[in-house]
Amino acid sequence: MSEEGVLASAAQSDVDGTRWWVGMSGGGLETFTARSAHVSYDFRDLVADTVAALAVDERNGRIWVGTSGGGLTILGQEGQQADWRPYSPAASYTRAGRDGLPGCRVSTIYLDGERGYVGAWDGHSLGILEADGQWRHIAPPSGWQEGVYFIPFSITKGPAGALWVGTNYGLYRLNGDGWSHPYQPPWDNGTPGAVRAVAVDENKVIWIGVGSEGLALYDERLADSPWIGPITTHDGLASNDVRAIALLPTGDGALVGTKAGLSICRWKGETEKRPECEVNRELDLMGAPIHSLTISPEADQVLIGTANQALIFRLSDLGVPDN
Repeated sequence: MSEEGVLASAAQSDVDGTRWWVGMSGGGLETFTARSAHVSYDFRDLVADTVAALAVDERNGRIWVGTSGGGLTILGQEGQQADWRPYSPAASYTRAGRDGLPGCRVSTIYLDGERGYVGAWDGHSLGILEADGQWRHIAPPSGWQEGVYFIPFSITKGPAGALWVGTNYGLYRLNGDGWSHPYQPPWDNGTPGAVRAVAVDENKVIWIGVGSEGLALYDERLADSPWIGPITTHDGLASNDVRAIALLPTGDGALVGTKAGLSICRWKGETEKRPECEVNRELDLMGAPIHSLTISPEADQVLIGTANQALIFRLSDLGVPDN
């Protein structure tokens, strides 16, 4: 396994168990299972060597690979043969690709049924690839500062089918083609910070990495006071700079990857008003920047992408019981 910094990871079910996909900074894409040697792909397959976003299409097994500078490539696996479908970037970093991609430097990918949502560091819209193979674009929320790139960092589906989109200027809800106003915690009175991680748990609670201000939760069931937090280093986060969130298969919390290590946040009882967090000190991750967290389809392992390498642990090693 290359020791380039791991920016993105994904997993899918495989005849050999879990197949892991690892996207690296300057090292391309690698894939492997516990029983087979890894396979590497580089700029000849991907156009660029830095893979910043990954997603697995569970319907057909295709892998969506977003690169920094080379746009998007979709990998179809036909037996032992790789079938690549590139979506080409434009000649300039400042405009959409000729295939309809919103930018060249992909920041996030989210697959929702028959469509895929793609955001870019150098984008002016959110790109959607429809089932018919055509792209359409959704313009940024109204009031977005002119001349500032619209960068979706994280996307997930929330209650009632709306999408929650973490951007370089806060968190928005996308319902159809309509954006909400930014969702800001009441303790944040300034300009919305970058939301690099967002996840929605089985109780419809939204977990949000709020800029460099730690973790916030939003629970619409608490109509009078839906915000929970802030949860910071004083409450057990390894750092207030949250980079990745992976919900625990037990349904009672999340792994939280930060700029300086890993924390586990869990609800301790039904009457608890906020989760309790604890820095993991057992896996040699203290101070390590964590860029990605992916839990296996079997819900028994987690791949942790750090600034140096990909590490795989059993969830039980983290003190998380089997689901």
